[in-house]
Amino acid sequence: MGQRIFKKVQSPEGVAAGQTATVRFAIGSKYHDIALVTNMTLANMTEVRLIANNKTVHRYTAAQRDKINQFYGLEAFAGILYIPLDRKALQSRAMEEVTGINTGVRGASGERIGALYLEVDIAADAVTPSLDVYATQSAAGAEGVGTVMHVTTHNRTSGGSGDLEISDLPFNAPTAAAINAVFMFPTAGTISKIIVERGLFKVFERTQALNEFYQKNGERFPQAGMQAVDFTENGYGANALDLRGYQDYRYRLTMSAAATVPFVSEYLGVLGD
Repeated sequence: MGQRIFKKVQSPEGVAAGQTATVRFAIGSKYHDIALVTNMTLANMTEVRLIANNKTVHRYTAAQRDKINQFYGLEAFAGILYIPLDRKALQSRAMEEVTGINTGVRGASGERIGALYLEVDIAADAVTPSLDVYATQSAAGAEGVGTVMHVTTHNRTSGGSGDLEISDLPFNAPTAAAINAVFMFPTAGTISKIIVERGLFKVFERTQALNEFYQKNGERFPQAGMQAVDFTENGYGANALDLRGYQDYRYRLTMSAAATVPFVSEYLGVLGD
């Protein structure tokens, strides 16, 4: 938990309509967050990817990132898209910083992040896009890579109203050893109830109203058009749900209409291949 600095990083390449902007980060620091300062809209930034070595560790749309930020009590997009690498709204700095991206140091596991870059896909209708990138950094820690938050996106489809069961998302894997939170963005209708089962045992069961009630009683701010299951909603970082050693992990959603449901999941694990 060293002294932090905040500065502009290398200028991105490929900032143009219909292109992919790429930002390369210097190796040898620990990165806690990234800020994209831009004249683009959220819709102009159709996908954002953070890549460590050759592994995509964050993947989502800018609009999804913005809603998740607001759920954690962070500022809404207004020309600045904030990308947290530390976990947010927990009760200890150590629990938050455990997922900072530590580069250039080889820890006991032998892993080392030797390349870190961010890609932003820019829509073809973006008008003279501009992009400056800043990052909060500290000295790289001796622990090496440590725990990585893998923010993944998987789309699943509901054929109509009723129950939607999802049992094929990652779990019990080196890159999915635990889950911090998962965010669901139905393209139509609502999700009126969520059940999460681990090892065929219910670990979470709430209606939408009850879920949002508990989140507001905790440290979270529910967002329209998004439902969340947040195992750290009270700020307890150690309460991330352990997924190691289980043979089954699934979601049961009660849907009001046919919809595509992007699942943006925050997994905790190693960097992986």
